[in-house]
Amino acid sequence: MNRQPSAVWQTSGVLAVLAVGAFLLRVAPFLRFHGALAVPLDYDEGVYFSAGALWAKGVWPYRDFVFVHPPGIAYLWNGWSVLFEHVRDALASARWWVALLGALNTWLLGRVAMRWFGAFAGLAAAALYATYGEAVMSERGPFLEPWLNLFCLLALWLLARARADVPLSRRTLWGIGALMGAALTVKLWALFWLAALTWGVGRRGGVKALAHLAGGCAVVLVALWLPVMVSAPAALFEQTVAFHLWRPADANPERLRRLREIAGTPHLATVVLSLLGLLRVLGSREQRERTVNQVALAGWFFTLAALLASKSYWSQYNAHLAVADALLGGAGAAWLLERAQWRWPSVPGPVAGVALALMVAVPGTVWVLRHAAKMPAPDVERLAWLQRDVPATTCVFSFEPGDNLLADRLPPHGSRTPTVVDTYAVQLLDAKRGGERFVSAAEAFATPAAQTTVRQVLTRCPVVLGSWRLDFQLNAQSKTDLARDFTDNGRGAWLKR
Repeated sequence: MNRQPSAVWQTSGVLAVLAVGAFLLRVAPFLRFHGALAVPLDYDEGVYFSAGALWAKGVWPYRDFVFVHPPGIAYLWNGWSVLFEHVRDALASARWWVALLGALNTWLLGRVAMRWFGAFAGLAAAALYATYGEAVMSERGPFLEPWLNLFCLLALWLLARARADVPLSRRTLWGIGALMGAALTVKLWALFWLAALTWGVGRRGGVKALAHLAGGCAVVLVALWLPVMVSAPAALFEQTVAFHLWRPADANPERLRRLREIAGTPHLATVVLSLLGLLRVLGSREQRERTVNQVALAGWFFTLAALLASKSYWSQYNAHLAVADALLGGAGAAWLLERAQWRWPSVPGPVAGVALALMVAVPGTVWVLRHAAKMPAPDVERLAWLQRDVPATTCVFSFEPGDNLLADRLPPHGSRTPTVVDTYAVQLLDAKRGGERFVSAAEAFATPAAQTTVRQVLTRCPVVLGSWRLDFQLNAQSKTDLARDFTDNGRGAWLKR
């Protein structure tokens, strides 16, 4: 039976409130520190945004500098950067824009879960995603995961909108394929949701449906990858494929520790509810045979397996797992509400729903706000010195690409200086070209080969900005030469003697 219009509007209104709440959680540090750029910039944010901003200046990824990711994020920030005169303003506005993207992702996830598992499941799923720690943190800056989640959710939404009792239309299939092609152009981890969708579409529409999906995906992949493939085919393959197959372990290589981080206290409510959702999906043959359940389950399984199998792991990767976790968590919350109403029929449904909703949203919200309150203040003194005393034409090299962006600069490019955006990737690729194999990134950085490109830049730039990365990525000989040729000015900068 169809819901009454008033119930539909009430549910949509609550979902809109959750989306607004998601936005506020993401921008809370901006409000606390009085500006988007007053919040410390992550290394990856600097890499992704610098790649796009350099491309807008005619300096191409892969051909002119190392960029070990698909070109999608560089396309996005290329187009965004050309709208602004100053790169610093472009970055600040990008952070606000991505926070809005987080609100949209929250809304989309809620709509998908509503279609698949019911109204309360949609609201619970949206609440889980809105307060998922890593999703919140990634959706306040120019990371990969917000856009990866967006394209995957749009594809899931197209599938969710289609009626279960009629074949999927050609337009829907081409749309799903095109969106997954866009997702793959942002991050290759989209393969896992593509596999899940391929399974679901194949079961529902057979080979013909799969051909339409593949066609939409192929058109977008060719359109977006062809320009960079023509400009530097060998470099593109080496940086986006070979690098990730070869790269040594780093960050958190222990699988048990990863699992504890994935299922730890900040995610406890999500994990419990997603396991309940898993039991609901597997609980009966009728549920197991539903295409949407199979897609949700496959997406969750493939993403979790990839997180545990990957050679390197950083917690921000969990931001993509949030999509599958929240979907199943919404199903689990709806099942739990049904059980509660059956067990305590005297408790009004709205009261039980509100109580469960608080259980869903409060733990993540508290963790996110506490994390925001503990954020360190940016190095205002060094930034002021860089803007005031170092001419814009001076070559300034930093192991943190965000340093230059905050000072309204781009990484050194042009002339005879190698353009280095991602020192981490550049040094690992240089180490690989030395012909050795390494157990860890630290072992690779210690080799002379890993210092090749970075030492060229150090000889040509009179100002070097240091950080913990400088100490981690330079080997003993390079540090000795740095101390010989440069003077530490006490502000985390090294000036050539």
